Amino acid sequence: MKQYIKLRTSPGWDNLIAEYSEKIEALGAINYQVNEKYGYLDFYSIQYAPDADAVEIQRLIEEVNLISETICQGCGKPGHEVEHNSWIRTYCDDCFANWREGQAILTKSSQY
Repeated sequence: MKQYIKLRTSPGWDNLIAEYSEKIEALGAINYQVNEKYGYLDFYSIQYAPDADAVEIQRLIEEVNLISETICQGCGKPGHEVEHNSWIRTYCDDCFANWREGQAILTKSSQY
């Protein structure tokens, strides 16, 4: 049973979120939120069951943060940190090119 709220994350990280959610729930995390922040996944606002292993949960969260910095948030392939127009994301080269193109279209259309 999902016990988290997923906020503003991209589909390339869905499997990673599911895998680590299962792990931290098994250790006693009962409610939490998942968000993208500065190009990596952020698990936060965690409520723990009375018998939770909070230290191990935190270790897993740090681990998933680091792993998410190497996985394209757009498609799930290997990726790297990229920056464009002050936004930091983790993308493969193809998804980064698509994202930059989309940003350019948005910028052009907002000028009219």
